[in-house]
This record gives sequence, C-alpha cells and structure tokens, in this order.
Amino acid sequence: MPSVTEVSPFARDSTIELIKKYIIYKAMGSNFFINYSLAAVQLSYKLFGIHLTNSIIESTGGAIFTGGVTLSSVKRVQ
Repeated sequence: MPSVTEVSPFARDSTIELIKKYIIYKAMGSNFFINYSLAAVQLSYKLFGIHLTNSIIESTGGAIFTGGVTLSSVKRVQ
C-alpha cells in the first residue's frame, strides 16, 4: 500500500495569518454574523459602493473561503 503524505492546508500560513483565519472562522459561525451580515453588506454597498465593499470582503473572509473573484484567479488556485 503506497504511503500518502498529507499536507495541512495551513502549512504555509504564518502565525498572523492563522490568527486572522481563526477570528474570521469564529465570526462567521456566530449567530450575530449569520443574522446581520447580509444587511451589513447591503448597507455598505449603499454607503461605500460596490467596489470598496467587495475589496474589503475579498481582503478578509473572501480570500479564505473562495479561490478568487475572477475566472483567471480561480484557475490559478487549481
């Protein structure tokens, strides 16, 4: 039976990145975030615009949960 080397998906992350991911995972699992995030994003779109809001989302939780925002960025992750 060939041995399979398992690599942690967090192996290349720095301590700061791991702490950031932990905080984001905890926030996304909270009832407060689940109940009010859609309204907060919609309000942010109205106050700050789509581009700034999407940039903030991508630089925080979006980068953790998605491969990218464009097809070319998703293809690089594969």
